[in-house]
This record gives sequence, structure tokens and C-alpha cells, in this order.
Amino acid sequence: MDGFGLLVVVIVWGVPLLLTSLLLYVIIRLGVKHGMRSYYAEAASRDARRPQKDPV
Repeated sequence: MDGFGLLVVVIVWGVPLLLTSLLLYVIIRLGVKHGMRSYYAEAASRDARRPQKDPV
């Protein structure tokens, strides 16, 4: 196998792996970001509904 053939193999295997990894990273990153946002929104609404204790 010469240098050109090795370059083709690296491109054929490397580019799809790189793109797949990037896509999974973005999907997971956005999912975690959205999940944390909804968790904090739910926690804030839960705290707003909780009756305040008397500081006495």
C-alpha cells in the first residue's frame, strides 16, 4: 500500500468517525443543557410554591 492508498483509508474511515463523534457530542451537550435548564426551572417553581417559614 502506498502513501496515497493510506491517505484514502484514513479519509474514508476518519471523516465519518469524526463527524459522527461531533454529532453525538452536540446531541448530548444540548440534551444535558436542556435537561439542566428544565430541572432548575422546576426547582424554582417548587421553591416558589413552598410556604415560607416564620423566622421567629
